Amino acid sequence: MRDFFRRRATLLLAMPTPIVLIVFAAILFSGHQGKDTIQSLYREAGRAAVASGDLDQGRFYYSRLIGDGDEGNPQDQLNWASMLAANGQVKAAIGQLDKLAPNDRVGFGPAHRQKAMMYISALQSRASGPEVLDQLHWHLRQGVREDSVEDHRLWTVYYLAVGQMDDAIDRMAKAATKNPDLWLDTAILCSSQGQTEAYQRNLTRAEEHARRMLDEDHLDVARRVLLARILVAKNEVAAAVKLLDDGAALKPDPRLQKAQSDICLVQLGQLGPDAPIADRVDLLAKAAMLGPANTSVYQLWSGLYSQLKSADDRRELRDKLEQMIVKGDMPAFAHFTLGEMFALDERIDDSIFHTEKAFELDGRLLEAANNLAWLLATRDNPDLKRAEELIRSCIEKRSGNPHFHDTLGTVLLKQERFDEAIVELERALPKMPREGLKGIHTRLAEAYRAVGKDSLAKLHADEAK
Repeated sequence: MRDFFRRRATLLLAMPTPIVLIVFAAILFSGHQGKDTIQSLYREAGRAAVASGDLDQGRFYYSRLIGDGDEGNPQDQLNWASMLAANGQVKAAIGQLDKLAPNDRVGFGPAHRQKAMMYISALQSRASGPEVLDQLHWHLRQGVREDSVEDHRLWTVYYLAVGQMDDAIDRMAKAATKNPDLWLDTAILCSSQGQTEAYQRNLTRAEEHARRMLDEDHLDVARRVLLARILVAKNEVAAAVKLLDDGAALKPDPRLQKAQSDICLVQLGQLGPDAPIADRVDLLAKAAMLGPANTSVYQLWSGLYSQLKSADDRRELRDKLEQMIVKGDMPAFAHFTLGEMFALDERIDDSIFHTEKAFELDGRLLEAANNLAWLLATRDNPDLKRAEELIRSCIEKRSGNPHFHDTLGTVLLKQERFDEAIVELERALPKMPREGLKGIHTRLAEAYRAVGKDSLAKLHADEAK
């Protein structure tokens, strides 16, 4: 939620940043001005700060206006909602939005747009009922009326949610007409509906555009990655690999490495069910080396391990990782994955040992720190102090990750800091993948029960079921 408001706030106004300093100077040297003039100067400084993306400074100015009961025009009130959210006061921000964009009558258009974005976020994170779709449709009608790329994409999400695929494809095609980078997404939508001719036509458009842009600038990483995705869609995986390798040789870039890592996972998917374990391990290890933060790699590795029924096959997979450690071949990745495997086998001490080694070897593996914090907090003799230190460090480096906030909420819950736990768990909930929803609803039910909010506790308990 905070990141959502922060991204959107930079679009609200277009004042240049230097105006903030100019207006601030005017405030300092105009003591003879009346209250109305001072408030006007504060408002202009607040608007300029929001335009520059400095929500903290914007909050400094706007708080003085709001404190005096001067909420300004609807745009000022929407700015204030953005700053409340950026400051972690999400409920207050939503309350402000509700006043500007009611669910049952026409309000301020840009606020309706913000509400639509919130409902879309809810749709993408978990199952939602007809009421949410109805509200989303209402706010889209009131606030998303322009012929812009973003507006077409917002409507596309709605039409996908309600199963109106022809309308979704039509909206995405309109967006692609304005931004040709979206022809691939349009093609994929057509493919999902069996529209073979439209799929091929839009895929050709996507490839022609990407090649043209890359010919103009060989260092255009975004278009190189896009073209690689298009080649994969055409089942030309070898050509995609070469394209990315050539780009990395020209100029290394984390985006290229992430794409190379994803290509390894595509190749993994092309292996037959009878492919040797060693071949799968080699591809997963390469994917991890290229994309240390590619969480799909670790999920697939753990998934492969959990699928193996034979103790001998599991041992072979662990042996491969131990050999990697001995040879110095990606030891951090090997330790991390061994930690996950031992956790699946409920060998917690072994899991903690390897997970800790992984994070010590590579501080970029925040997933390892998160896992370690979880293990320390949930074992029989928990170390809650260290677990909290670890997970707070993760959130400082990568905020917004739902698993990190879930872990912190769990640590706080075990410390019986229930109010704080509720905040962290509710931050995690909107973005939590479906497989994690049961656990987080269970923990929220426990936290709300502890603070005497039985109705909310029951609702979360019901959701967990």
